[in-house]
Amino acid sequence: MKARRIWTLLMTLMLLIASAPLALAATTMELTVSSQAALDKTIAAASSTQQTAIKGLQLDLVIIGQKEQALDGSIRSVHYKNEAELLALRSRIKQIDADTIKKLEKQVQEMKERYKPLFSLYTTLNQQITAAKGIKNKDLNALLRAQADTAKLAVHFARQDIKAQESLLTAAKKSAKAAKKRIQETLSGMGTLNIRIKSARSEAAASKKRIAPLLAAFKQAIKKTQVKETLDSLTSIVAHSRQITVHKQAILNLENQISGIINKAKAQLPSIR
Repeated sequence: MKARRIWTLLMTLMLLIASAPLALAATTMELTVSSQAALDKTIAAASSTQQTAIKGLQLDLVIIGQKEQALDGSIRSVHYKNEAELLALRSRIKQIDADTIKKLEKQVQEMKERYKPLFSLYTTLNQQITAAKGIKNKDLNALLRAQADTAKLAVHFARQDIKAQESLLTAAKKSAKAAKKRIQETLSGMGTLNIRIKSARSEAAASKKRIAPLLAAFKQAIKKTQVKETLDSLTSIVAHSRQITVHKQAILNLENQISGIINKAKAQLPSIR
């Protein structure tokens, strides 16, 4: 009973293949009516074992083609998602603590402007003290020095205020720079992955190119009703088509790794302050 069910399933799959054009992965070429007739003639001339093998290879190509199409869709989806998220992330990196830094820069500038009259007064008093040295007026000299000493103390505290505010600005810039550096170091891990993706794409393209002459050989074989040559060429086509899916699966895995890196970098973004 079990053997009968297996045979029924096999026959169903064979009928599925027979009712559809020969598909050779996503790189495929559908057979023309005359080529399909030549293939049918070749299969009819084959032994039962060879017929099963040829139809099995046809089924492999259908499955491989479906898998490759699914991989292409997943690769596109993950790749475009990565590109969009990376673009948004780079924009956010540029904005790290930007508002805080801008606010502190404004405060420093405002503080300097606020203390500018005091600094000017202190400079003027010192100039007057220098000019008054030639005047033998002890009271005037004493008054100017008293005013200068008072101004000097005020200038000292003013400079401390400015220095403290500038220290806050420097610390904010340093913190933002460190945060950006950490995130960029994380994103740098994509470099190697992108190189590997490029390599996998090249390998997939190379496998695809190898299929072209095999297709020509396959068409020539069925045209001449050459069973062995048909089987050999189909076997090679399946092997290279399967290799394409291996490379594309690798590309998808690498794109997913890039997604992981982007997510890690996003987690390193400092909270908005």
